[in-house]
Amino acid sequence: MDRVVISWKAMILFCVLIVGVFAFLFHTNSADMDTALQQEAVLQQTLTRLQNDQIALTGQIKQIGTSSYIEARAREDYAFLKPGELRFEIVNPEVLEGYTRDELQILMDEMAMYE
Repeated sequence: MDRVVISWKAMILFCVLIVGVFAFLFHTNSADMDTALQQEAVLQQTLTRLQNDQIALTGQIKQIGTSSYIEARAREDYAFLKPGELRFEIVNPEVLEGYTRDELQILMDEMAMYE
């Protein structure tokens, strides 16, 4: 076997080259890691928002089938009234602007007498 002689200058150059390659790869990996951490934070916020939405929607689904929900929707959307109920609709609310709270209560009491 023949011995290969490498000069110390070539060895130092080779070591500097290897260290430079590792430094470049470390820097690239560090930048990729920062990007991945930012994406993780954004995705975590999105997940939290979606979980909150899911909880709210689950609550709505539980309410939808109940009779109180159906009655409330019928009252809001279709002016549903039970037998014996009266509906008062104020078509010009600006007329009531000058009344105090006590005067409005007196008016409401008077209307209740006609039910």
